[in-house]
Amino acid sequence: MLYNEFKTLQDQIVDILVDYTIFLKKGAQLDYRYTYEFKDEILKDFKIRNENTMLVTAGTMLTDKKSLDEVDSYISNYKKNYERDINGLNRKIVDSELVVKNEINDEMKKELENHFIDLVKNCYPAIRLEANEEYIKAFELLHTLYQQNNYTSYFATYDLFKNLFTYKDYHGVDFEKYVNIYMNLMQRINSDTVKRKQGYPYTKEEVFEDEITIAREKGEFRAKINKLVEANKAIKEDFKAIYGEIVEL
Repeated sequence: MLYNEFKTLQDQIVDILVDYTIFLKKGAQLDYRYTYEFKDEILKDFKIRNENTMLVTAGTMLTDKKSLDEVDSYISNYKKNYERDINGLNRKIVDSELVVKNEINDEMKKELENHFIDLVKNCYPAIRLEANEEYIKAFELLHTLYQQNNYTSYFATYDLFKNLFTYKDYHGVDFEKYVNIYMNLMQRINSDTVKRKQGYPYTKEEVFEDEITIAREKGEFRAKINKLVEANKAIKEDFKAIYGEIVEL
């Protein structure tokens, strides 16, 4: 493969990466907004679903003649994992509040967008096979700040790590090695894009059409939670009957 042919392929993967980067940011922004708008419902739903799962599994263990020590150990471990996960969810909610409340103006958005897209074109780790761990972590941090529209932190962070993101001369590289990586990357991006479009948060985009659709989503969400609450009451009573006491998260 000639150098010009290699650069043509590289330009193609760069265009794909730019589109993918913009696509991921759209999803991140949807996720932040949905989390912010429905944080109370999300927390309640998360707790009840986890409690139901824990009690049903522990109840099944008891009916399968597992010892009380095994059941107690399962419940204890489940509660520890739940605390870790709920703390993570609370951190996500705090992030969503910061993203939604600290909105930047269009001029700052454009500057941030242009800067990070230029970084993607020249420094995306997937097209820099020699990128080390420090390089990758710095790029991922900038990617997160870009997705959050965190203008101030983004440029402050870039100033700290800008010496990592230097120009690379691709003359003389192992073209075949790069080509294989690029082809596999294009396939992964295409597959991931198709998959993401079919799930959360992209399927929630229409929720934010106007205040009416937001209210409708909130009402439907609360109706689902009410059904979970009713199931939770029955599950608790069933578990208490075989375990001897009520267990909650």
